[in-house]
Amino acid sequence: MTSLDTTESAVLDVAALSIRGRRAGAEVGIVDNVALRVASGEAIAVVGESGSGKSLTVRALLDLLPPGVTAAGSIRFDHRSLGKLTARERHRLRGCQLAFVMQDPFTMLNPLQRCGEQIMAALRARDRRLTRKLCRAQAVARLEEVGISDPAVADRYPFELSGGMRQRVAIAAAIAERPRVLVADEPTTALDVTTQREILSLLDRLRRDHGLSLVLITHDLDVAFSVCDRVYVMYAGTVVESGPTAAVADRPRHPYTFSLIQAKPPLDVRVDRLLNLPGGVPSPGNWPEGCRFAPRCRWATDECTHEHPALNDVAPAHQVRCVRAGEIEHELVPRAAPTVIGSDRLARADETEALVHVRAARKTFGTGRRAKVAVESADIDVFAGESVGLVGESGSGKTTLARMIVGLTRPTSGEVRVGGVDLGQGKLSRADWSMVRSTAQMAFQDPYSTLNLRLSVGDTLNEAIRLAPKDTVRRDPAELLDLVGLPTSYQQRRPTQLSGGERQRVAIARALARNPRLIVCDEIVSALDVSVQAHVLNLLADLRRDLGLSYLFITHDLAVVRQVTERVYVLMDGRIVEQGSTPAVLDDPRDSYTKQLIRSVPAHHRRDGLVDRSRRTP
Repeated sequence: MTSLDTTESAVLDVAALSIRGRRAGAEVGIVDNVALRVASGEAIAVVGESGSGKSLTVRALLDLLPPGVTAAGSIRFDHRSLGKLTARERHRLRGCQLAFVMQDPFTMLNPLQRCGEQIMAALRARDRRLTRKLCRAQAVARLEEVGISDPAVADRYPFELSGGMRQRVAIAAAIAERPRVLVADEPTTALDVTTQREILSLLDRLRRDHGLSLVLITHDLDVAFSVCDRVYVMYAGTVVESGPTAAVADRPRHPYTFSLIQAKPPLDVRVDRLLNLPGGVPSPGNWPEGCRFAPRCRWATDECTHEHPALNDVAPAHQVRCVRAGEIEHELVPRAAPTVIGSDRLARADETEALVHVRAARKTFGTGRRAKVAVESADIDVFAGESVGLVGESGSGKTTLARMIVGLTRPTSGEVRVGGVDLGQGKLSRADWSMVRSTAQMAFQDPYSTLNLRLSVGDTLNEAIRLAPKDTVRRDPAELLDLVGLPTSYQQRRPTQLSGGERQRVAIARALARNPRLIVCDEIVSALDVSVQAHVLNLLADLRRDLGLSYLFITHDLAVVRQVTERVYVLMDGRIVEQGSTPAVLDDPRDSYTKQLIRSVPAHHRRDGLVDRSRRTP
């Protein structure tokens, strides 16, 4: 990897960048005095929690700030000041030399236009003399370059492709004009672990093959550490640490960077509790005096609250914005949490009481030649008192199986018994459905899409409470909010006024309203910042202990599986290919597909060199 960081070699050089917007009629700062550089062929990462300002920073580089948001400072591309270019010149530069890939390729790709046509449009913008035949041939070549060898993909629409395939098409369109810098904003957040690895490997290969510079925006430090040469860590609109990847990963010098690393669940060991980073990123206009991280920092002193610290050198090419960096550096050593749970401390299931009993379950969508088997011959049990994982790539059938278990999808054949009720046998009575609903409830990946935006949190919870069986204890909204760690005042708020983690807590509270014995968690932490994810995972552990809950946890994140489950089922193409105790499956996988999933986890997720690897869960 390159490690250049000089103005002379920088293809992109940003200095004193500030971004301002308006809030409640007043102008507020969003990004403050940010500087970053990218050398030719280098990969840098801009990381931080939601609200840190990282996405707006890179959108300022691309002249893509939303209306009402303005930027000031110096942005130089290939020694040219972008501020001195006309709007037309900046637009042309963005299309030709500065390319952009978004988190959701659907926002970049026209759903009504075939994939090949969209790549051809980018090629024609570069050279209008290309004939249609030659242009199509080059579009197919671009697709092959991003790992799509089937020319027929050029004739498909985006909605006909998987998430990973759509992201590849978006990258092919972005690199069609052979840009010098590719900006990728959370390009792997919504992807499963193997597809994520493929996309990251693709970006790294494109960088090496074409001398392409990469600016990667992500909230996942493991992703940043796996592909980038240098890392910029942002918090509350400013860079708090920057340096070579190895230095930041192995020896972070800012408490915020250290906290993000510690909040990440390890794959190697199951810990008693993930590090809780209290509070959240302050919003623009509410930045505290002095160090902006001080209210959340356990090392903060009075000195930290007086003046905003400068970004100072602590090692070659390694800078930190912390007045106590020299004093506390010996404490900022990444390691696994001190308490590791051994097999004697794992929850014991009551194997005489099966909350979920699935045998030979099959689900087919469509008929005839168009029929697609989503789940085939699945056998699963979830006993009272245990937490069970369902893992696999996107399209493996895990969500379909979960929907069958909660009655949202009827099995085509087989036995799906929940609370003693077989969901595959004819029409169920009201009493049967009441038993199923009081046994299992589901929490979804995106609570925003499942909460009624017109209802307040209190109304949402009251609506769920009214559906609870009359013979069970009925909790009021205040009690439910207290269970999930939210103030009772949140009853008056609407989903749009909540953060992602707060919305997920409300969704869990709604699931608890009917006093279920089992909660089916469908990727409920996959889109959350690592600090918020730690909060939610700790919350689930507390609820399990306090309420005696069982979980069926659907995820593609194997480190999360290690922390919250005792047994795990691995699905591939609708079939269960491996099952067993979570430690046995993760530490000694037998199926080649399971081995592939584990190999796909970014190396730093495994804490190589940061923990004693002999301290595995037995």
